[in-house]
Amino acid sequence: MKGLICLFISLILIFGFISCDIIKSDNGDNGDSGSVSDNGNGDNANNGSNTDKNDGEIGEDNGDKNEDDNTPEYETDENGLVYTLLDDGTYSVGSSEGRSFSEIVIPDSFNGKAVTRISHNAFLGLTELTAVTLPNGIESVGDSAFYGCSELTSINFPDSLINIGNEAFYSCWSLTSVVFGEGLTSIGQCAFFGVGITSISFPDSLTSIGKSAFEGCSSLAEITLPSSLKNIGETAFYRCKSLKGVTIPGSVKSISEGAFKNCSELSSLVIEKGVSSIGSSAFEACTKIKSVTIPDSVTDIGYAAFAYCEGLEDAMIGNGVTAIGNSAFDGCESLVDLTLGSSVRSIGTRAFYGCSSLAEITLPSSVISIGSQAFYECTSLKEVFFENEYGWFCNEYADSTGGEEISSTDLSDRSIAATYLTTTYYKYYWKR
Repeated sequence: MKGLICLFISLILIFGFISCDIIKSDNGDNGDSGSVSDNGNGDNANNGSNTDKNDGEIGEDNGDKNEDDNTPEYETDENGLVYTLLDDGTYSVGSSEGRSFSEIVIPDSFNGKAVTRISHNAFLGLTELTAVTLPNGIESVGDSAFYGCSELTSINFPDSLINIGNEAFYSCWSLTSVVFGEGLTSIGQCAFFGVGITSISFPDSLTSIGKSAFEGCSSLAEITLPSSLKNIGETAFYRCKSLKGVTIPGSVKSISEGAFKNCSELSSLVIEKGVSSIGSSAFEACTKIKSVTIPDSVTDIGYAAFAYCEGLEDAMIGNGVTAIGNSAFDGCESLVDLTLGSSVRSIGTRAFYGCSSLAEITLPSSVISIGSQAFYECTSLKEVFFENEYGWFCNEYADSTGGEEISSTDLSDRSIAATYLTTTYYKYYWKR
């Protein structure tokens, strides 16, 4: 009898285990929910991208997913490309997890519908990828789409392309050739950070270059900025150490902070009329610039905008400039000729500190404020002409409303005025 009871219990346990396996299978709980299956029917598919990156799942194009329960969320072709049907009836494309590619050809359509987008993180980290062909019809390249494709050497964008996302080609170190189509309007942040391109011609359709878009492109020697351009982001061309020249079109209202900082080979700089402000450190440490003319349309020059431009010899500041920021020309040791426009009201702290070759300067009558050490270490400065020498006083505090009066008789003597600014009262803030 005991034997029969044991046998009966064993059968119950075996049947129970088999039932659990059947239920798991029916629910699709096979442990692969984080990847795209070969038949394209995985419910939670992703593109195998770095989990530290945001929006890592294939087809997460701003939440545009097909809501029709009868159509698979993702579909995969025979080449391992994964397609997501978007709300507008077109497809975005990426790659299935675990696939490697040496070459990718994106088709112009799938299942009879146009392919218009490269998904976010679509081909992230495919280190064996060397070539990509994009069809006409692609309108956007998603964020981090080709991030870390370190062997990719060239890319041609079709005229249909409108937008390149943030970090789209970040760390594509071998990328030496980029051809933009005629429809491109915006390039995202860090889109081509550190790539190996040597020259760029931007299309006339381009309106925006994002923050650090070409930062660290140390081989980039030539760029042409179109008249359609409105925005150059912060540090957009920072550390492009081979860049020889640049013309900023008047359509760009503001040159952002650090936009061309440390472009150490930059020798030719043209700022066209229409630009209204030059941001902090915009051209800092561009040591080969010899001359700069700031047009009348510019109203302010930011902190350290031209600091440590050690080769700068001639600076002409236009009549629209009202404020010269702190350290704006700090360390411009070769500066000989300096012309201040007729509207300058304030000269910031250390604005011309260490301009050791500057021998003379005229301060227009519009000037009412000179910061501490503005002309300190200007060891060659022997003549300062105040167009209005009356009403000046100095104080050791920037926000003070009073202080020690400075004799107008003394300031009318150009030699004494120079001594006061560089030595006697160099630590003080001057006001009138």
